[in-house]
Amino acid sequence: MEETHYKRISDITPVDGMLFSKGIDPITGKTVTIKTVLIEDTLEGLSSSILGDFSLQHKNIVSLIDVQIKDKGVDFIYEHMDLNLKKLIYPPTESGQIIKPRLLKKILYQVLSGVSYYHSNNIFHLEIKPRNVLIDMGTEEVKLGQGHMHNKSKAIKRWSSAPEILLGSPNYSASANIWSVGCMFVEMAIGKPIFNADKEFDTLSDIFSFFGMPNEETWPGVTALPQYASACKPHSEKARKNLAESVSGMDPDGFRLVSKMLCMIPTARISAQDALNDPYLKDAMNA
Repeated sequence: MEETHYKRISDITPVDGMLFSKGIDPITGKTVTIKTVLIEDTLEGLSSSILGDFSLQHKNIVSLIDVQIKDKGVDFIYEHMDLNLKKLIYPPTESGQIIKPRLLKKILYQVLSGVSYYHSNNIFHLEIKPRNVLIDMGTEEVKLGQGHMHNKSKAIKRWSSAPEILLGSPNYSASANIWSVGCMFVEMAIGKPIFNADKEFDTLSDIFSFFGMPNEETWPGVTALPQYASACKPHSEKARKNLAESVSGMDPDGFRLVSKMLCMIPTARISAQDALNDPYLKDAMNA
C-alpha cells in the first residue's frame, strides 16, 4: 500500500472514532488536516459516500485534496483551517461566550450556504456541529467540514439531533439538518447549548420542555416512531420552558428564523435555501 507523503506536525486527536492531526505537504509547503479512518478491509471499507467528497466543490465546504490508502486505514487530506466554531464559543480559559450579531449572521449564512449545496445534491450531512464549522478569522470565511452520507439509517444521535432521529425514525429528510443548524444558531447566540443532555431520552425530555410532548394532533404520525412509547411517557415531562426567554438577547427577525428551524414537525421546518433568503440574513455578508 502506498504510504502518505504528508508529514504530521501535531499530535493525533481522536474524534468520533476517527483520528485527526495537522500535517504539511512537503511538495507545496501547505498545511493540511489529515483525517485517518481505520478499517479492517481497506478497499471494502472505502464507502462511495466518503469518496464522493472529491465531487463536492463549494466555497463554504472544506475541500478534500487527496486520499492516501495505507494498511488498515485511509488518510483523507483536507485543506486546513486553524479555528472551529466550538473553540470560538468556548475559549480555553473562559466559559461559553456569545457571538456578536454581525459575526453570528455571517457564520450562519455561510453554514446554510454549505448545507443548501449538500441538499441540492440530495446529500444528508452527518456532522453539523460547532466542531465541524471551520473559520478563518482573518477573512471571516466559514467552511463546513465534510461528513455526509447517502445511507441515512446510520445517522449519529447527539444533543443537536432532530427529534425524529432521536425517536428512531428510519425515514427522515434534509430538514433534520435544519434542526441541527437551529441548535447551533442558538448556541452562538447564548453561549451554551439549548438542549444540554448526554443521553437520547434526556435530550428529548429537554426538547419537550420547550415544545411540549408530541402527539398525533400536534405531529401526525409521531406515535408510530420506534422510540415514541419509551420516550413520551406523561410522568417524564419536565416543567415547561420558553424559547423566547432563553434567547432574549436575539432580535425579532433572528427569533422568527430560529423558530422556523426548531419546529417539531419536520415538514414544517424552513429549507436551507429559504433560510438564506430570510430577512434576518439579508445583509449578512455585507456587514
